[in-house]
Amino acid sequence: MKNPANRTNPQQDLQVVVERILPARRARVYRAWIDPVLMEKWFAPMDKKAVSVEANVTVGGRYRIGMRGQDGAVDYVSGRYLEIQPPERLVFTWTWETEPPSEDSIVTVEFFEQGDSTRLVLTHQKLTTPQSRDSHRRGWESCLEHLETNLLNGNIQTQ
Repeated sequence: MKNPANRTNPQQDLQVVVERILPARRARVYRAWIDPVLMEKWFAPMDKKAVSVEANVTVGGRYRIGMRGQDGAVDYVSGRYLEIQPPERLVFTWTWETEPPSEDSIVTVEFFEQGDSTRLVLTHQKLTTPQSRDSHRRGWESCLEHLETNLLNGNIQTQ
């Protein structure tokens, strides 16, 4: 008989967990997630550009991000902040503004100090299909690569 603890939970299969060590202190990395001016520098996969970022970073506050692809089309994602624990944790809904709109999923971003670096753990839950899970995994990995590049080249500075 198989150990029940080893059973696969179908809902867990439809989530993404991405970890990355970023070359900056936690406060700087956290600020990059809450300041719309800084978010516009990195908050899109490497093959896209954030062209419009609005963020009211309060519990219940809303955000909206436009991402322009190489074809010129702009895709928008929006949601609301559910939990804010500076500089440790952000939790927000994630909804693509499509026709019809996608269902809300939940993103949790945790920031852990690691010397002069930050270990970031991003968990994206409540994805509805394996294709959505795989697409979001690629998107988040690329976004975090974009963030790391901007931290390294000095494009993301905080006071």
